[in-house]
This record gives sequence, C-alpha cells and structure tokens, in this order.
Amino acid sequence: MSIFKTFNIIAAFLCLALCLSVFAACKSPEQSTETGSESKNQTEAETTVDLTQFDYFAADISDYATVDPSLYHNTSATISSDYIIDDEDIDAYIDSQRFAKKTVKNDGAQCTDQPIKLGDSAFIYYTGYLDGVEFEGGSNADDEKPHELSIGSGNFVPGFEDGLIGIIPSDTSKDSPAEISVTFPESYYEDLAGKSVIFKVWVVYTVQYEIPEYTDEYIADVLKFQAKTENVKQEHRDYVKAALELQIEDSRNQAIMYEIGKTLLEKVNIIAYPEDAVDYYYEALIDQYEYYKQYYEYFGMTFDSLDEFVISYLGLEEGADWQAKTLEMARESVKERLVYYAIAEQENINITEQDYQDTIQYFIDYYKENTNQTYTADEIVEGLGEITIKENALFDKVTQYIVDNCTVSYAD
Repeated sequence: MSIFKTFNIIAAFLCLALCLSVFAACKSPEQSTETGSESKNQTEAETTVDLTQFDYFAADISDYATVDPSLYHNTSATISSDYIIDDEDIDAYIDSQRFAKKTVKNDGAQCTDQPIKLGDSAFIYYTGYLDGVEFEGGSNADDEKPHELSIGSGNFVPGFEDGLIGIIPSDTSKDSPAEISVTFPESYYEDLAGKSVIFKVWVVYTVQYEIPEYTDEYIADVLKFQAKTENVKQEHRDYVKAALELQIEDSRNQAIMYEIGKTLLEKVNIIAYPEDAVDYYYEALIDQYEYYKQYYEYFGMTFDSLDEFVISYLGLEEGADWQAKTLEMARESVKERLVYYAIAEQENINITEQDYQDTIQYFIDYYKENTNQTYTADEIVEGLGEITIKENALFDKVTQYIVDNCTVSYAD
C-alpha cells in the first residue's frame, strides 16, 4: 500500500461499518426473533468498528518523527505522459460530447442499403477466429437477436467499430459475412492479449443517427457555452482542456507523491511509534478480518478458525505468524501518516474550518457518485469521525505543498 492512498484505508473503515450494518439486517427470521442470549452468529454479524483513534493533531509529532526538508523541497518526479492533456484528449472529449448529442434519423427505421457511419447503431451477428479457430466468448451467432453496437461507443475491441464503418448491411449475410481484422490490447486477458484475430460479421441492419458538427452554433446552442471572444472554438477547447486537467489533478498529484513518497518512507526518521495509533490500526485490521470471514462464510465458504482465514486472506504460507504481519501492516499505516503530520508540523500547514467542510462535502459527493448512497454531513462525521475528516483535509494541503515545490517531468 502506498503512502498516498490514505483515502482508500479511511473509506474502507466507513464502508466496513456500513457493510456490517447491511449484513446484520440480512439475518434470517429465526435469528431476528431470538430472545435472551444472542446466538454467536448474530453477535458476530452485528460487530461494528468501535475504536478510539489516536489524535495526531493533539500530539507533538516531533516526539515521533521528523523528515529532512530536503526530501520534499525543490524535489523532482517523473510520471507518465498520460497525465498530459493534449489535443488528442481534447478531441476525444469533444467527440464524446457530440456522440452523446446524436439524434435518430428516419424515425429509427431499419436501413440495409446505406454505408455504416460514425454514430449509427449496427445490429450484428459476429464470430471471432484466432488462427482460424473460433475462440471462446467471441461469438453471438447463436443468439436469438442480433447485438446492437453503437459505432463510436468504444464498447468493442479497438479497431472493430472502425472496421464496420463503410460496410453496407445488404452486402453481408450469414453465409457471406464481412471480415474485420483486429488486434487485442496487451492488457487484455492472457489468452488473447496482443493477439490478432478475424471477426466474421453479418450486419443485419442499421439504425441511422446524425452526429452534430462541431461548429460555433453547436457550441453556443447545444452545449450552452458562452464564449467571451470571437474565437469560439479555441475558447471552448481551452475550457475543455482546463476541465480535463482538473479531472486528473488528484490522480496526477498522487502519481507525483507516490514517486516522492518512496524516498520519504525510506528516509523518514521514526523516533517512536505512538502505541495508541498502532493499536488502532491493528484492531481495525482484526475487525476487517472477522468481517470478511463472516462475509465469505455467509456465501458458503467455511474456515476452521480465524487463523486459517487470515493466512489465506493475506496470502501467507501455512503456519505463518499472521499477527506479526498484521502488526507490521499497522505500523506501516502509522508511519505513512507520521510523514504527513511531520511535514505539516515542520511547515506550519494547518486546516481551516472551510477545509474541514469542503472535505465533508467531498465524501458526500464521493459516496453519491460511487455507491449511489446519499449521506448527510452529520452522517459522514458520525461514520468517519472528526479526526479522519481533518486528516484528509490536512493531507490534501500537504500534498499540494509538496507538488507545488516539485519539478515534474514526463515519460512515455
């Protein structure tokens, strides 16, 4: 786990507590109606994270750790060129907007005599062949209905949709399909990664759509972008670039901090570990193990003991000292935090009430977007705790401080 993935740990604690509540709510009627002494299963299902978190803000961090300022002042980091927003990224975003604004032609009538173009929906049967042999999962030939593929959606392997453009559906049939050659990405699953294949495609028909042209009128009337100059397109492209850069800012900063953080973790001067903090993360990990053991058992997997489960869960060898491994993980979590707090203390970086409220809003937005769950500010504070929220706000400011003092270069 990297030094700059703190949010993942913190979010996990909240998710854990929420999941446990849901798990408890799923008890069988027999469990729900038990009286007197609760059953072991019911008691375990209602387990919640109830730990006293160490208050780094009230502590003198210099008693625990110091960081040489030269490790984060005027530093340099090399990250992927993927974090550079270029014209290709801007074009892709603008095209995606145009694609989303497409309108159906001819009342959605089935078309067989016109070439397929970008934006059309092609209704197809396809079969993929690797070295002349049909490969598993590469065909819908036996389906009752053809598959609808929106050309330009990017839902198929790269090159497939481009290969359909220009094909006239009536020129294809079950017995005389079109052939499209594509190469699977290297990141695809092992059997097909980097492999060149041929898809034989029968285009039954298309439904035609019209994609709006990227004009000044489209930008103003459809996108509702109000330009301040006569150069509408350039102003809009500049706006898109700034928006895309804002979208990747957090991940870009994390990439920078990951590179710098490796040195920080290696060279931070740990004077002593605050034992309360280590205990907090150790017990949180134990609670996590117990929860996931119940979770897996709920779905039919069984374990003779917590020892057996944790060794399997952590990928350790049989008989390994998982408690020692867990203690090591807890100390590593504390060490990661001490780096942040030490820099904040040394550079007099503090959080304001506005920083605190902005972080609460961040979590509200995060859970709504990623879990479709809506929480109030009070529920976020109750679920995470004030210290955790303040910690995230502080870490954001420390991150920005270091990034602002870093020279960034990019590599392919």
